[in-house]
Amino acid sequence: MAKIILTTNRLKREIPLSLIVLKSFLDQTRHESWIYDMVLEKNSPEGLSRLIREKGADFVGVSTGSITYKTDISLVQYLQRRHNIQSIFGGIFASTPGVFEGIADHIVAGRGEEQLLKLLDGFDGICSPTPTSRIDAGLVDCKDYDFPKDREGNKEFPLFTSLGCKYRCLYCSIPQLDEGRVWFKNPLVVQQEIRDLTEKGIFHIRFIDDMFGFDRGKVRQLLNLLEEDNLIKGASCQMRIDRTDEHFLDELRAAGFSGLWFGVESSSEDTLKRIGKPYSITKVRKVIDDAVSLGSYISCSFTIGYPWETESDIIRTLEFARDLKSAFAIKPNVYIVTPFYRSPLFDIVDKQKIKTWDYTRWDAYHAVMDTEHLSAGRIQEIYDNFKE
Repeated sequence: MAKIILTTNRLKREIPLSLIVLKSFLDQTRHESWIYDMVLEKNSPEGLSRLIREKGADFVGVSTGSITYKTDISLVQYLQRRHNIQSIFGGIFASTPGVFEGIADHIVAGRGEEQLLKLLDGFDGICSPTPTSRIDAGLVDCKDYDFPKDREGNKEFPLFTSLGCKYRCLYCSIPQLDEGRVWFKNPLVVQQEIRDLTEKGIFHIRFIDDMFGFDRGKVRQLLNLLEEDNLIKGASCQMRIDRTDEHFLDELRAAGFSGLWFGVESSSEDTLKRIGKPYSITKVRKVIDDAVSLGSYISCSFTIGYPWETESDIIRTLEFARDLKSAFAIKPNVYIVTPFYRSPLFDIVDKQKIKTWDYTRWDAYHAVMDTEHLSAGRIQEIYDNFKE
């Protein structure tokens, strides 16, 4: 039996869903696992060190990211000086070349369940059968987790109905990591997860999967189950503009959904086609108008700084964001496109145009590359002026 502690450094108070899924998976095997939430534990490496000693852990698994990777490396080095323990770095960013070499004992990129189980089995010299929850694309068992609260004081939990993504948007690395595969969870499993959450006082659900709404039959089944149970007080989800219509919005509202997030991205239909979102601006306005008319809280994302964009292109997108905010009272979230490793964007960008390889600045709030027409500095200036 191998023992592993799963942890993550985060800049904000949010539930580490990926770690809860991994623990739910490992709980069905002979291995033991614990979650040490660095946010709830006030980012205390000493506390994590004490837990390693108390449990006799063999591994520490760190879910890492571009913003936190330096802190994650420092944490692992601190633990390695004090314990005979193997480190595992996981998450999309973990596969970035050269970052964790010589530090990580193991790297797990993409879906981690089977890879992690194979590592633990190899350490223990056994071969475990794959838990049945894998069929349902990751059971979420929250029995051992202490939930933070959102800014309104209501407990909220992130869930997913699917994993992976088929769309291959220019800036996203998820399809490449999962080789374009998508797993859809059984709606009955999602229903049971929500029932379990409501027993712990969780009545607000945030669906975070990229493919929500793609399999309309499964989502409709889930919505019917939620409507019958009538347990949740609010729900939100991410939706693609081209997968949304007025009838589907009515179904979401009837099931208790009050928040929707759309990736609008650009005011240019040419840019939308080039990044993998070939819908019209007319479609954007129609979907948002329909959503708002149902009383939903709408948030939309916009991205600027694509390699071909001129300053006029960027300004038009920012003006479009302001226009939608004024017309529909949406919340616009503007980001600077970033060439993350394994994304199609990374493959087409001239690496000489990348101005910094300090990944803590690869956070979608800092311009890290020049374009054909603009310097990173000028893009940052335009962005900062908009945010003010």
